[in-house]
Amino acid sequence: MHLVRYIATALATVFFAGSGFAFAGSPNPTTPPVDEGLVEELVVTARYPGPAFWRVSDADSEIWILAVPSPTPNGLIWDKRQLEKVMKGANGVVLPSVVTVGLMDGMKFVISKRKQFNNPNGKTLAEVLPQSSIDQYLKIDPAFRKANDLKSKLKPVLFAFQSRMSIYDKKRWSEFYIDNDVVTLARKYKVKIRRASVQPGLPIAEGIIGLNTAEQIGCFDTIIEGARDSLRNTDDAAKAWADGDTALMLSLTSGASLTACALNSSQGQSAESKVYADVLNVVKQALAQPGKTLLVVSNARGLVEKRGILAQLRDQGLTVRSPAE
Repeated sequence: MHLVRYIATALATVFFAGSGFAFAGSPNPTTPPVDEGLVEELVVTARYPGPAFWRVSDADSEIWILAVPSPTPNGLIWDKRQLEKVMKGANGVVLPSVVTVGLMDGMKFVISKRKQFNNPNGKTLAEVLPQSSIDQYLKIDPAFRKANDLKSKLKPVLFAFQSRMSIYDKKRWSEFYIDNDVVTLARKYKVKIRRASVQPGLPIAEGIIGLNTAEQIGCFDTIIEGARDSLRNTDDAAKAWADGDTALMLSLTSGASLTACALNSSQGQSAESKVYADVLNVVKQALAQPGKTLLVVSNARGLVEKRGILAQLRDQGLTVRSPAE
């Protein structure tokens, strides 16, 4: 059951409205140039203390969008004054999509699929993985792996998910730390709270364990590389976010490292389409009523890409304002 929890928690960060950041390269102490795939005028430092907010509005409605880092160090201190201003008088708060697994359904899944968790013929990771993948795994700080890990018989992608979440546990990082802060303020100001969508995790998990060997190894490499980079950059990315330095935060992140793995399966593709449609529906519903709404997402890159959500909303005639406005 722990393994299913690892998978479900990791999958909760895959898609646009709840998409986990993959951390890229080594921390850059200065703000780098904006990469070509992003809308430069939207990648700016906030003009107020604290994290950056984007705004989408029509004649009488406004959506404030807060893109949060994921994972986030537990205990991160950040300036909530702008969030409080947005929260006061808001129609509602929409939190990122989540992927869930019920306890009983999870237990049934483990019982019925347990033979599919392991490599064929009882092979170990050391026997299944190419040497290049093994070498990449061994570059993880020894404090976050065990000497006998490569003797595991778990399929590569499942072992990688488990390893990733184990690092999160040891580092005391959370996928939902900022969400919890937002919820606390929403309750303080009696603002209604909802999720953009709730997706069942077991169909996606089934698709992932059904990946062929080559796809399994590809996912292993992707997840392990993301885990290694996150050990270097998570704290710096979180600080850049708290300072409202969008460009620096994005330079430390490269998008959702798990997306490619999940989207190798038809179940993952279906879930991604559903999540994206739900986010657009949330925007449509919020703009249909006068006043303001707070939308929390976990992928700033997905907001500010040239074909990202903000660019598409602007193409529809809506007013889009950057954190500097």
